[in-house]
Amino acid sequence: MPLRIRRSHFRSRAFATDTFVSRELLLGVWDLNHSTNLQHYAHPYLTHCNELRSLFEEDGLSKANRTDIVELVKLVKCNQNKTIEEIEDEISNANFHWINPLTRDDSIRNTFDFAIRLWLFIEPDLSDRSLTLPEVVERCLPRRFQKAEKSHTVSTTTWSISALASSGRPLKDEDSSPYLPVDFSEKSLTRKGGIKLEWTSYLADHLSFAGKSRLRVFRHASAIRQYSNPSIKYVGSLSVLFPVTNHH
Repeated sequence: MPLRIRRSHFRSRAFATDTFVSRELLLGVWDLNHSTNLQHYAHPYLTHCNELRSLFEEDGLSKANRTDIVELVKLVKCNQNKTIEEIEDEISNANFHWINPLTRDDSIRNTFDFAIRLWLFIEPDLSDRSLTLPEVVERCLPRRFQKAEKSHTVSTTTWSISALASSGRPLKDEDSSPYLPVDFSEKSLTRKGGIKLEWTSYLADHLSFAGKSRLRVFRHASAIRQYSNPSIKYVGSLSVLFPVTNHH
């Protein structure tokens, strides 16, 4: 089923950035519990959610409220080690009221696609329904991250760049590395290199170029940092590929 965006519908159905909605989605979907400056902190996550709902509106996602979305992601998390076919069966058995009954099978498949994109920030290929979710995730991640299991240096440096882009501050002495100057920041990158930063919600786009001068930077580094927490169970591929850093 082709994905179509209707911007007017997106505006009317978008989640508002209020404290209750923000906290429920951040905690329910990404296990993020942030108490200070919540509205600013939650904005990119709510934007990511709203944009995805607009993409999948024909499958009923525009009618799903924040509680429905949290329940959907919770179901996928609890069944993450099952095959794609088995997880789709779990979604079907849940009988979510907002799934489009006219195209039920396609809507269930696309609803699962939505949940993976929202939770794990990847664009999954669900064509092989015999794969488990960790296997799907592993195939979606770019090779530079897959190699990070052997060398955490690559991953740590990568997410340092993302965090610095978010803060706009130069590197401190403890942040310095043999690969980056001490004045590295978004401002110096633009001023000295003529490179403009473009935010992305997909891991595969991180540090890739859009055109010749726009560098994509993954904007949800806090979620990835949380996924590296060994006390919380996530899809295996993400938990080993992104070590804990000191950045947010």
